[in-house]
Amino acid sequence: MSFSLADLYYLKALGSYEYSPDESFEYLGYALSAEPEHAGANQLIDKLYLEVLNNLSLAEEYLNASLVSNSEQPETAFLMVEVFRRTNRFEDALRLLAFTENLVGVNKSDLYKKRSAIYEHQRRFEMAIEQLRLAMIESFTIYDVEFLKLEIKRVAQKQKVYRKLLEHETESVG
Repeated sequence: MSFSLADLYYLKALGSYEYSPDESFEYLGYALSAEPEHAGANQLIDKLYLEVLNNLSLAEEYLNASLVSNSEQPETAFLMVEVFRRTNRFEDALRLLAFTENLVGVNKSDLYKKRSAIYEHQRRFEMAIEQLRLAMIESFTIYDVEFLKLEIKRVAQKQKVYRKLLEHETESVG
């Protein structure tokens, strides 16, 4: 099995991602200069911009490059959904999740959790809870199921607080 130069630098970047982001950036620079459309390198650099530097515009730029070169990677789509969520582009996120749902290898539980987060941001709590229930059906570990049970309770509690807040505002106005 032979690896391209971009693959080798990508693997080095992946290995240093968690403990040395600056080293990872350096390797990714080499990987992308060797192969600008390398999907894995674009995805990893996006993750660094998104999670480490919190630079959403650069994260989106690299994600777009990654999606153009390989639109069949669910993880890349999930990262783009996170960018859309954090920039309040909820309809874009829902459209991308609808596309992602049909990709081979997509983790349906993760997909439903991400959709739930979008609905929660939109204050569509019933739909968020329904997505969490679907995620529970698609889960394969007791840890995930227990986490989802707690998430359902959390969102339901948030819904109650939101309703009381709306009632209080209505009483104050009226």
